Amino acid sequence: MDERVYGNTMASDYIKRKVTKIGNSHGVTLPSKVMEHLKLGPGDEVRFRIGNDGRVALDKHENTSGPEDRSDGFRQLMDNYEASFRIMKNRQNP
Repeated sequence: MDERVYGNTMASDYIKRKVTKIGNSHGVTLPSKVMEHLKLGPGDEVRFRIGNDGRVALDKHENTSGPEDRSDGFRQLMDNYEASFRIMKNRQNP
């Protein structure tokens, strides 16, 4: 068993996977041990961080809505209200 120290973590469990072709992209499957460790399920998003030392880290992406998401939602809400106001105006002025 190969053991290396990464930061404060000792990595002693290496899990090997083969890269497969998926359409025009490539992919690997995530072992259940990784899924459990990251508390991942179907539909969850992950993100990759590429370090300057060449290592790649994978973690769960917590979906929090940022300002862009809120402004899009607000714009949609206002569009819906505008449509409702037009309908009410047309009912009052036949």
